[in-house]
Amino acid sequence: MEVAVIVSIIAGTVSIIGWIINHILADYREEKKQNIMRNLENINQQLSELYGPLVFLCYEGQISFNDLREIITKNNKDIKDADNIKIENQKLWQFWVENDFFPRNEKMLRILMEKTHLIEGAKLPVYIIQFIEHYNSWKIAHERWKKEGIEYSGSSKIEYPSTFDEEIIKTFSKLKQLQNKYLTKIKN
Repeated sequence: MEVAVIVSIIAGTVSIIGWIINHILADYREEKKQNIMRNLENINQQLSELYGPLVFLCYEGQISFNDLREIITKNNKDIKDADNIKIENQKLWQFWVENDFFPRNEKMLRILMEKTHLIEGAKLPVYIIQFIEHYNSWKIAHERWKKEGIEYSGSSKIEYPSTFDEEIIKTFSKLKQLQNKYLTKIKN
């Protein structure tokens, strides 16, 4: 066999192998990009439909409660917690409950109920279950008080879960970081 034919066969074989490797790598890059796009789409949905609205409502609730506390403590510097606020200013407390706390908690509950599939993790977190218990026990006791005159403390038997806002905000922040990471990968 002539050298020219052997060189042609080797060059052709190298070209075919190069094309196959390039094709495999291109498929791998495309699959990786598609995985990133799917993850990004899921994160965008979690942020826009679940954690974003919940974070907003958590901050709104914190600000509102601080506003209520400020209104009440102008004249009484000893009032620091919700129980004292309720005892000393029952009408104002009930107004805030019916026109601020309940509507916001109902929005949060509705978001959680309708977007359960977007919650991070394999199961419903304890802090969400505690929030549901807090809201439901408070709402039913309040309704019985309004409609049947049955006395109650003015709040839920179950405290607002101390970790609820913290966990929602933490998850939101984690998802925002992942979103930025994926956006950076897509741009490169």
